[in-house]
Amino acid sequence: WEKQKPGESFKQSALRALAEEELQLTGEITMLDQGQFEYVEPPIDYPGLETYLRGASFVVYLSKEQFEALRAGHTEVQERKQNHFKWREL
Repeated sequence: WEKQKPGESFKQSALRALAEEELQLTGEITMLDQGQFEYVEPPIDYPGLETYLRGASFVVYLSKEQFEALRAGHTEVQERKQNHFKWREL
């Protein structure tokens, strides 16, 4: 999941997440658009206040170099936490 910034397309938000914020991929990023979706989630925390979700799905194809860089591990640093990701081939 990645929040869109004002004026961004779904693809621009996904590319920003992949290249700049989440995975910091370098080189060409190949993506296959899987379409858009919209749905409403029932309230969990706030009774009576539904959540409206609108987004798009993409399949991302990694080059061998991009995959090897991720396999080594990646730490996403946020203001209050750090997430460490390690990838493995399936």
